[in-house]
Amino acid sequence: MVWWAPPLLFLVVAELLVVLGARELGALARASGLKMPFVATVSAVLVCAALGRGLHTGAVGAPAVTVELLLESGVILGVVVLVSWSGGKDALASAAVALMPALYLGLPIGAMASLRQTHGPQALFLLMLTVFTSDIAQYYTG
Repeated sequence: MVWWAPPLLFLVVAELLVVLGARELGALARASGLKMPFVATVSAVLVCAALGRGLHTGAVGAPAVTVELLLESGVILGVVVLVSWSGGKDALASAAVALMPALYLGLPIGAMASLRQTHGPQALFLLMLTVFTSDIAQYYTG
């Protein structure tokens, strides 16, 4: 995928990874007694798409659009969490679970798609190789 996929296919696969990751985060949240709203997954997908397609198109203001989308999704998710909150002690945890997919999945995966478009598959592969090497070295030395 990194080397030979067309840009649109690469972005579709990246979005699929975001959805699968958000699904796993939702399962982890449920196991902790928290509920992740569906809007959180939608927010993560939109942030990933804005980064993955917006930055490399050369459109003026594309990074600003991504920042605006992230801020707007944060406000919307905050409202959803506040409306669904039943007055327990988990308000902060519920807000964190709602923002987690966009920040933890949408931003980095979208940045990977953007990096591939702006600097080519070699740059993305070098980044991936660096992370793999670092993880392996930390595992064996830790």
